[in-house]
Amino acid sequence: MPNGRGTGLYIKALVYGLFDENTSDPKVRARLKAEAEARGIEYLHERLSRMDPATAARLHPNDSYRILRALEVVATTGQAISVHHQKHGFLERPLRF
Repeated sequence: MPNGRGTGLYIKALVYGLFDENTSDPKVRARLKAEAEARGIEYLHERLSRMDPATAARLHPNDSYRILRALEVVATTGQAISVHHQKHGFLERPLRF
């Protein structure tokens, strides 16, 4: 798949894994969810646009799961999720078994 989503994404994740860094933090996720409830997911999408324009451009402004995840990665690693994806080379690897 050219965009790396869907079934191809799951197969690639099984074969190559996802990027290695620990990017999950339940406290950060809870804070972001509370902020989304208080201010709206569109507000967080705008913030993501400033922090990671490449990811924000490919996400629908109502895609709360992916917006929260992208902001969580920035908060826990200090780098945009698009940078992690680029370093991993996930989309460029062909499926070879």
